[in-house]
Amino acid sequence: IHIHVLATLTRLKQICCHPAIFAKDTPEPGDSAKYDMLMDLLSSLVDSGHKTVVFSQYTKMLGIIRQDLEAKGIPFVYL
Repeated sequence: IHIHVLATLTRLKQICCHPAIFAKDTPEPGDSAKYDMLMDLLSSLVDSGHKTVVFSQYTKMLGIIRQDLEAKGIPFVYL
């Protein structure tokens, strides 16, 4: 039961980042207020000439961010 609880908590954390990490096949605008805020903040920072580092525990989340940055023409480095 202990492992099941930890797995459930992990899934909930993933869904809080973006539902497409766990519950959806493709991300859509408006799926996650947290993610929308991140993208707005990144756009503002890039427009102001700032550089930013974004970390995530989930590589799928980084993949979603990568897709949006590519679509917006924002340069980035993925490690």
